[in-house]
Amino acid sequence: MVKGKTAVRPGLSAENLIAAVPDLAELADLSAETISKLGPPPRDPHATRRCRNFAAENL
Repeated sequence: MVKGKTAVRPGLSAENLIAAVPDLAELADLSAETISKLGPPPRDPHATRRCRNFAAENL
């Protein structure tokens, strides 16, 4: 991802980024993975209710 004006946008792959700094491999073990989709994990619809119940019972 590459920083854009208001957010990040697709850019170089992880492999491209590692290849851009070949000497870095001498300092650290590097690996790269390019994933096709980014986004939040699936939302648990009951999480908010559980938090409220926990707060009511423990605060």
